[in-house]
Amino acid sequence: MCNRIFGWKRNLQAHINTVHLKLKPFSCTLCDKSIAAKVSLNLHMNSHRPKLAAKLKSQTTPKSVPCMLCNKSYTCKSSMMGHVNAVHRKLKSFLCSLCGKSFTLKGTLKKHIDNIHKKLRPFSCTMCDKSFYLKSYLVRHVDSAHKKLKPFSCTLCDKSFGCNGTLKKHIAVHNQVKEFMCTFCGKAFTTNYHLTVHVNPVHLKLKPFSCTLCDKSFPAKAILNRHVNNVHKTLKPFSCALCEKSFSTKRQLNRHFDGVHRKLKPFSCSLCHKLFSTKTSLTSHVNVIHKKLKPFTCTLCDKSFGKKGTLAKHTDIVHHKKKQLKPFKCTLCNASFVHKSLHTRHVEAVHHKLKQFLCTFCNKTFTWKCHLLKHIRIFHEKQK
Repeated sequence: MCNRIFGWKRNLQAHINTVHLKLKPFSCTLCDKSIAAKVSLNLHMNSHRPKLAAKLKSQTTPKSVPCMLCNKSYTCKSSMMGHVNAVHRKLKSFLCSLCGKSFTLKGTLKKHIDNIHKKLRPFSCTMCDKSFYLKSYLVRHVDSAHKKLKPFSCTLCDKSFGCNGTLKKHIAVHNQVKEFMCTFCGKAFTTNYHLTVHVNPVHLKLKPFSCTLCDKSFPAKAILNRHVNNVHKTLKPFSCALCEKSFSTKRQLNRHFDGVHRKLKPFSCSLCHKLFSTKTSLTSHVNVIHKKLKPFTCTLCDKSFGKKGTLAKHTDIVHHKKKQLKPFKCTLCNASFVHKSLHTRHVEAVHHKLKQFLCTFCNKTFTWKCHLLKHIRIFHEKQK
């Protein structure tokens, strides 16, 4: 197997078992870890002794120091004061020297350094290539990802979740509880994760998670993973049962199903009462139509646009002289269109003779919105 030489036969056998056969016959009785050699097992067992001693001491020592702010008690005054500072006073006196983040407990700081900066992942999943910092994370991953267990059910809808923390975040969406407030602009969020994703790119201009396959960076690891799956791996495991479309995430599939097939439009514009299937579409509508915002500026000329897609289209057609594709062809005539929405509007207006734009001043109807606006400007401008 290799050219290594040993003086004793037992050393050779031990080498083959541990290095080549990857055998770990010695098991720890205090945890589920397996060890290759007995000597290593003894060293591992010794590492449990301080924890066992501390646990035994905590069980035998009376908790005679009560917290005056709640009903908890502690074995010594220093433990009680640590509890008061962390829980009641919300002090974060333990500072990470690598990123500047603060923590209420020293143990939490250590976990942060080991997990985030040292990238320690001692617990590996045997069913996939993922590794985890804590054993509880590994158990949760196996239960939810591989065993598909979802024991935590929402009482407000029919959704179930793999862990209690995810359920709590979900319930916060139902209750619209936004307890995580941005100290820069006052905007509130339902979870600390969404607050971090907002603060890092918007206020701190931080995008610490870089894609190794392109030059893009992202404010959160989950967004980076989504980008890699969508753009580079083009993974779309979630398929719609009613059409041929597939999506990268279950959330995108649900959004598509609600908006396209169920025709749900729960988001209403408070300024014109137009309905939208997603909150993102509503926000974009308000910014572009009502606020007249044009944050996307062309670097090759002085034109600005309300949407990033419109800017990209402008750059391709005007500056890069790319031919504009019109994949949506009308089956009733020879007309072709860039967008499906334009094709649908053309069929309704030209072939079906639909006049869906109503003038509220004289009840006259029009096939195109631009014709309605022109009519109001000419005949009813003084009545407004």
